[in-house]
Amino acid sequence: MPSGFDTDQVSDWHDLGLPTVDIIYPVGGEVWYVGGTYTLRWLATNPNGPDSALSIDLWYSKDSGNTWAKIATSTENDGAFNWRLPLFIGNYYTPSRNARIKVMATGPENFMVQDWDMSDNDFCPPIDYNELLPIERELLDQLIAQGLIDESEVIRGGI
Repeated sequence: MPSGFDTDQVSDWHDLGLPTVDIIYPVGGEVWYVGGTYTLRWLATNPNGPDSALSIDLWYSKDSGNTWAKIATSTENDGAFNWRLPLFIGNYYTPSRNARIKVMATGPENFMVQDWDMSDNDFCPPIDYNELLPIERELLDQLIAQGLIDESEVIRGGI
């Protein structure tokens, strides 16, 4: 301490506490529809300074937390993030019966000063065809025609 300044003295070293993160929503059991917009909510606290100094990364898993796709990087720690659940995050297909959200808080002192929390149980995002963007509908229709996606995963005509 301070970061980037080393006097080779014992006083340069300070114990840092890890931030704490708790997901408020979703916690599991919810039904979110692909194409819909939802507000992810969390509470993150920083024991080393202001809570607003924490950097928040948001992640989505389609397989109960075995793999992850990044939703947002370095968003502010304001406890909420509005997110439209797309058909794909990059090449990561989102519809699943085993979805989870992860929130990671990182302190400004060091990239290793971090904590994360994940929704406690799975939630389910089926596909609402009417809420998809035109390009997503086109891609979905192609994947169904190729037999890569089962038509039964798609809700047509509104929910």
